[in-house]
Amino acid sequence: MSPEDMKELYQLLNALREDVITDEQFDRLDQMISGDHQACQIYVDYVRLWADLVGVQAAAKPGLDQTLALSGPMDVDDLSNSKLWQALAEDEKNATAVIVEKPREDKIICKQDWQVVRHERQISKFAIYTLAFSVAAALLLVAMVMFTTPPPVVAWLTDSINDEWVTENGVPVIGDGLRQGPMTLVDGLAEITFGDGAVVTVEAPAKIELTSGKSMFLKSGKVSAQISEYSIGFEVNTPSASIVDLGTEFGVSVVGDGSCSLDMFKGKANLVAGIGGQKRSSQIITVSQARSVDHATGKVRVKKFQKNNFIRQIDSESGFIWRGRDIDLADIVGGGNGFGSGLHGSSCINPGTGELYVHVKSDEQYSDNKYHPCDELPIVDGVFVPDGGSGPVQVTSAGHVWKDCPDTTGIFYEGIYTGFKTRSPIRNHGFVLKGQHYGTFELQAMVTHSNAGVTFDVAALRSQLFCLKIVRFEALCGVSQEAGNKYPGNVSDFYVLVDGEKRFEAKGVGVYSEPVKVSVKLSEGDRFLTLVSTDGDLEPHHDWSFYAEPKLVLE
Repeated sequence: MSPEDMKELYQLLNALREDVITDEQFDRLDQMISGDHQACQIYVDYVRLWADLVGVQAAAKPGLDQTLALSGPMDVDDLSNSKLWQALAEDEKNATAVIVEKPREDKIICKQDWQVVRHERQISKFAIYTLAFSVAAALLLVAMVMFTTPPPVVAWLTDSINDEWVTENGVPVIGDGLRQGPMTLVDGLAEITFGDGAVVTVEAPAKIELTSGKSMFLKSGKVSAQISEYSIGFEVNTPSASIVDLGTEFGVSVVGDGSCSLDMFKGKANLVAGIGGQKRSSQIITVSQARSVDHATGKVRVKKFQKNNFIRQIDSESGFIWRGRDIDLADIVGGGNGFGSGLHGSSCINPGTGELYVHVKSDEQYSDNKYHPCDELPIVDGVFVPDGGSGPVQVTSAGHVWKDCPDTTGIFYEGIYTGFKTRSPIRNHGFVLKGQHYGTFELQAMVTHSNAGVTFDVAALRSQLFCLKIVRFEALCGVSQEAGNKYPGNVSDFYVLVDGEKRFEAKGVGVYSEPVKVSVKLSEGDRFLTLVSTDGDLEPHHDWSFYAEPKLVLE
């Protein structure tokens, strides 16, 4: 309880004792002692003290115990009965005066004798007891204010960006311990690490309450939680449901009426829906699943998983903010940072020179069989035209070579770019795999019309990613179905290399083939990632091969 709440509690207790409490005050007192364990304990101590004083008075004034008697034995809970207070007040009014006499003196010795006039003073014993009770209550209030232990520290503010707080325990700064109790993040972002190791990122505006070292209450707003194997069991409670971690990473949002939603990024959690008075339900939610819970009914509904809807990592020193998006390699080819800042389809990398150009020469072109750095795109290490007919092919600026590069025609068309249509003004068609169009902002495509190879510097990306890890490369690869109108039999071969070593291949992929899923694990020591497409049948014409949604998966 705050000092203001404690002061209000004692004012209400005094009003109850003096029988001047209003109906509104009585309801407020009932609310305070019902909803707060500390307030309830103060109430009990207060009433017990009052009961002891009543006992003292009853002993001093026989018969009062009959006047004050309630129905049956007196219980602590009965002491809040207003009739008892009324009886005490009535007794004070009707109390018989007590004459207190001063000891008589025969004579006062002074310069002359004085006539001593003695007055009889009437004193109510109940008034004496009431005074003693009031003094005791005041001392108890002072003691509670002075010696009440502050709420315990249950978490720490480990990072923040432009944060603005409203709290009962002062405005925190990075590194401060956070005490149990409510907090409101008015603006900005905050990272809170709980005592058991759970890390929660809060996005303003949000109202939260830190309830323990392994639990919190989200009244409104959005949070994401990362739970290590050492902090399994962390709870995020909301007005409509509780989420109990089972070793996972998830996002929770609460809207104005108390309804909530849950999106699972990793692992699994137990969703317990419903509030007091409702029939509660429980279900296990696993990775890439999402649920919403209606506050009014407690009903659980399946909803679309939103991986990028929550801020999951922040770094105040670099200003890095991560919403869960993976690194889009097509965006990097378009000149972006991998998170959607690229100029979609604005330029093309010439695999024969490493230069960027806008105006396309769509005729067949031959390379010099050399590796060409791409200086204009810092994450793109370089490009090349794969042709192993003359021996190993260099595939990185560090000198890594692809020893078993297949023999090809050595011809390339257009280059390497991102977009939803081919760049040739003659044959302008889209990039389609099994009826799905790619090359949009939502479903990116990186075109590698055979023969073409492009290498990305993964190490350069790691330095920009704060504490996130690049764990694998994922994509679909194939030849656009729209190329089948003229060359339905065309096929391409696809390869993925890591530091010059082949990690994936898909040969003979045609215009009507099923899209091939690519998944290549990447370790911390892997530096260069190379993507290649070749004319598998030594016929490069209309080999509109591409990588759909090429991304580096982050964790």
